[in-house]
Amino acid sequence: MNIVIVGAGKAGFLHFTSYYKLYKIGLVDLNRIFFVDPNGSFGPDIFKLINIIARSYKVYKSFDSLLNEEQLIPENTIIDLCIPSGTFIKAMQMINKYGFSNFLVEKPFVISDESTESNHLAELLSKLKIIKIENYLHSKVHKIIKHLIDKYNLELSAVVTNFSKDRQAESLRGRAFRFGQVPPSVFEIEVPHQIYICNDLFGDIDELIYVYSKDMIVDGNIIKKHGEGLVVGKNPENALYIHYSNLCFNRVYRTIDIFFKNNYYLHGIYAPVCEDELGVKAGVVLSNDSKVIESCFFDDDDNMLDMISYAFISFQNGCYDKYASPPQIWNFSNLMKNVLDFETQNSNLHSFDYQNSNFNVMQLWLLQMFISTNLEPDHNFLSFLENIKFKYFKNKKRNLVTSK
Repeated sequence: MNIVIVGAGKAGFLHFTSYYKLYKIGLVDLNRIFFVDPNGSFGPDIFKLINIIARSYKVYKSFDSLLNEEQLIPENTIIDLCIPSGTFIKAMQMINKYGFSNFLVEKPFVISDESTESNHLAELLSKLKIIKIENYLHSKVHKIIKHLIDKYNLELSAVVTNFSKDRQAESLRGRAFRFGQVPPSVFEIEVPHQIYICNDLFGDIDELIYVYSKDMIVDGNIIKKHGEGLVVGKNPENALYIHYSNLCFNRVYRTIDIFFKNNYYLHGIYAPVCEDELGVKAGVVLSNDSKVIESCFFDDDDNMLDMISYAFISFQNGCYDKYASPPQIWNFSNLMKNVLDFETQNSNLHSFDYQNSNFNVMQLWLLQMFISTNLEPDHNFLSFLENIKFKYFKNKKRNLVTSK
């Protein structure tokens, strides 16, 4: 199949890297990959990779210019959108006019208010074949977590995800800014990943409880609602969901901490996270009353490769059950809109009514770690997570599950 990567920046590089790995096993033809970027040039990461693999590629500044030089059969072409999520709908509308309908999009996205006003949007979504990049669902870690939940019949009490990293330099360069000017909120970077992970494990958030964000401030530059974000909600069973993301953090975190009923606790690390000296890239530890009952560690967990492979094969074989339905797209978009609206409506809320809540002691403790400290998690909680990581993940090289 033909692959058109729209966007030659960081996301385009990550996807192209996976296509290159698929080429090495005979699944993808590198001669059938094309690039479109309005800047007409490659980002430094893709440029370096292209030099390494000794290939010659051209960057087309528009889809029109690509079609003027290449004859692409729409049914045999994947349009891989590696552009800011706020521009997805506009890009799909434009490209679909030429008959292309196979779209791979970078993580679940929010449909802007301007787009929803289009009378043709529902019709457009109904005829497009869209696969969302939900790469963490293809992680070995995620599959192990699901297996353990089923094996021990675990019931959720609370789940905390922390997806943090230092994005300051990239944000100053305008990465993922809509039309190069409008920055995404912190809730549109890592939080969508965190939400779909927990939705897949435990079902959707039924009610939002608390949403708050902080600006990113770098060298006197202020990027509104782009620094730290917190989303707290619950499901119909009153289980607590806490999603925290700090884009100014000095280390990379991709952690999930799950507190189950009957004193079961699970700590998981999605790749790439651990420091090199820990000896692992990802892993899961399940304990009961402080006693480890199951653990699994990986030296490799290329969830993006597995995701891209899954999408490519699905498009190639016409697997309609793998495509995102319009209701799925709308539902996630509406949830993210509710997150943004909830923060706006409750912008002066800095407290939580603990006494009138129906949460148990452990759930209230978690809420206090986040809400009562005005967003930034309590130092004790972060230290707790750090101790868990070092206790269970350090020096596990002899016990790794090595990828084949």
